Amino acid sequence: MSVAEELNIKKALSNAKKLSTRGQFSEAIDIYNGILQQQPHNSVAKKNLSKLNKKLAPDAVAIRVHSNPSQQQIDALLSLYSAGRMQEAENAARNLLGTYPNMLLLHNIYGAALLEQGKSEESLSVFEKAIGLKPDDVVTHNNLGSALHRMGRFEKAIKSYSEVIRLDPGHATAYANRGNVFVDLGQPNKALKDFHKALQLKPDFIDAYYRCGNVLSDQGQFEEALTNYDNCIELNPEFIEAYVNRGNTQKKLGRLEDAISSYQKAIELNPEKAEASINLGNILITQGKFEESIKVVQVPLGKEPKNAEATKCLIGALNYCPPGAAVGGPHAKLQEKLQQIAPAGTDTPNISNQTVQELYQQSYSEIVSSGLPLDNYTPTQIWRGKAFYQGCDRHFVVFNNFNAIPRYCFSCYKVFIQPRTVVELFKLMIVFDSLKLPGDKVRKCMVEIRPKISGAYKGYIYCQGLDEGKEILRRVREVVTERISQDVQVVLKRGCSEYALAYPEYVQNDENGKSLLAYQEEWGEHEDYTDNNMVNHIYPPVLDSYNHSGLTLRDTLIMHNWLAYAAAIGDSSYMEISGRPVEKLSIDKRPPFQAAKE
Repeated sequence: MSVAEELNIKKALSNAKKLSTRGQFSEAIDIYNGILQQQPHNSVAKKNLSKLNKKLAPDAVAIRVHSNPSQQQIDALLSLYSAGRMQEAENAARNLLGTYPNMLLLHNIYGAALLEQGKSEESLSVFEKAIGLKPDDVVTHNNLGSALHRMGRFEKAIKSYSEVIRLDPGHATAYANRGNVFVDLGQPNKALKDFHKALQLKPDFIDAYYRCGNVLSDQGQFEEALTNYDNCIELNPEFIEAYVNRGNTQKKLGRLEDAISSYQKAIELNPEKAEASINLGNILITQGKFEESIKVVQVPLGKEPKNAEATKCLIGALNYCPPGAAVGGPHAKLQEKLQQIAPAGTDTPNISNQTVQELYQQSYSEIVSSGLPLDNYTPTQIWRGKAFYQGCDRHFVVFNNFNAIPRYCFSCYKVFIQPRTVVELFKLMIVFDSLKLPGDKVRKCMVEIRPKISGAYKGYIYCQGLDEGKEILRRVREVVTERISQDVQVVLKRGCSEYALAYPEYVQNDENGKSLLAYQEEWGEHEDYTDNNMVNHIYPPVLDSYNHSGLTLRDTLIMHNWLAYAAAIGDSSYMEISGRPVEKLSIDKRPPFQAAKE
């Protein structure tokens, strides 16, 4: 505080004392409260105000209780609240309430300031006290509903908003607020009804259009959702979230160019808007525009280096970006170093544990040395081979919604390799990296994190048809026996594990290799409905191949995740690779690990 301000405080204290001496108690109280707004901890003002309150005669107390603060005091309080200075607004409102305990406006500002600071229980008490003063005050009931909503007391929040509507049937905000509670309760139809009523009462209610759009998009009513987002943007052309969610909905409809335009507008309004940049970056990856994706997502990462989704997008784009691409940035430089690592022994007939150890330790040491915050990267699958779109995303929409196995999946076979330890999983990855197969079949190494699926370490090679599967099975068994161990299981299986959980006979064959489970014709109707109504947003990747020269940043981080997974399930063999303990991967409960028998 400046010298001049300090002198003004001293002068105000002197004036208040003189007024008190002359019996002008209300005026003195106003001055002391004004001082406490500027200096909440001024001990002289606090002490004299307390003394004054105790000395006041009953008639003076009555005058004090039923009077209101000056407009200047109210304006100062509202300015603090509007500026987001919630702690100061809380202090000022509390001090004024000491003088004017029956003024509802002060109670509501005080409670709102507490609520904005996360002090929900305190705010609840303030609003309930205010309702006791005036049970029919709609503003207080609405604020009480907001406090209850934030505290997760949804039914009581609905009751408060309903009381507002009873007292004032034209209260559009109460309808919208109640609709938000219904959303959180998982009752979208009731929410939409309230949002529509709010818009009927207030046709330019931007937030109601926005909330309505979100619910409609979640329900798959994409065109209706877009209409609501467009209304938001027409009313407020700088509504960034409306552009982002419009882009998300356009993406679900497969209108990628429209989605790109919406994301770009959001980024134009706020270049550091992470969600818009990440979503745009992910679309660019699907279009094969890896360098553009990297440049887009580097902007929010510069502001939030630990943003997990931005990191995931950037690493995904780098994984398929051609070596030497002029993208710049610390992540790209790190990947350039990783792609130079080639420990001896990766091309020998029998892969040694030392080769695996060197591959991991050399690559992961580069990541540690980079200092980049990459510990929030969680993927666990490494892919190789010629990219081939089998429509798995679409097939699972059919299965998850209708419990129907798509016709295509009856002819889908995989060569399944089951390493016994994480060391053998690393060796399988090295095998897959250089494996020569007809058509360079797509393949992946992974750890099993699905809670209902058994097994820990897995490798898959995707085949088209039973005959092709049998031929690849023969070749892969020979390679795995030679380079890893003859005791590693290599078999041919049909389709996905989730299907077998629902229909065990799906994976059982007759003597001709045909599934004992017949395709049910009503499933065809479900497939037609899915294609016509539910998978507009699913589109094949434009990748030609999952292969690349040397290790990528993505590969290296996933290898580390494999070790963390091994630590989590109790596979101590990971120490042969890392040479030291690693932090356990956070996964759902898995079956106890059983060491392989030699």
